Amino acid sequence: MRLPRIYLDEALIKGANLLLPSEARHHLVNVLRLKIGDQLILFDGKSQYEATASITQLDRKSASVSVLSIDNTCRESLLDISLIQAISSADKMDFTVQKAVELGVKSIRPIFTERSQRPWKANRLKKKLAHWNSIIVHACEQSGRT
Repeated sequence: MRLPRIYLDEALIKGANLLLPSEARHHLVNVLRLKIGDQLILFDGKSQYEATASITQLDRKSASVSVLSIDNTCRESLLDISLIQAISSADKMDFTVQKAVELGVKSIRPIFTERSQRPWKANRLKKKLAHWNSIIVHACEQSGRT
């Protein structure tokens, strides 16, 4: 069985005990049905390292893991691909962001064009960027990118 991959916004240090976010805990416990002692892969999205970790504590509200080893192998493409994408309707833009990340695009720059949607207000733009960021994280977990 392939080890599950989890994004963690913390530095990955061998031997460290890390607390998992509630969404990751829910996915590991309720969806994948992992138990204490099961292993998983962590990545932080900043470095190009992955860490193998073991679940050390599980309960209804929290889960923690212990980092067993750090893998320094770079799996990212050496190509620096950028995508400049006109903002499209919600589902189409979400799909574009997801597939671009899965295919190896390193930066996505959404833009407003003459024939795309009207520019958004600041609060809507913040919400959209946060939404796209979560899509990027899930696409990285799924595709094996760091």
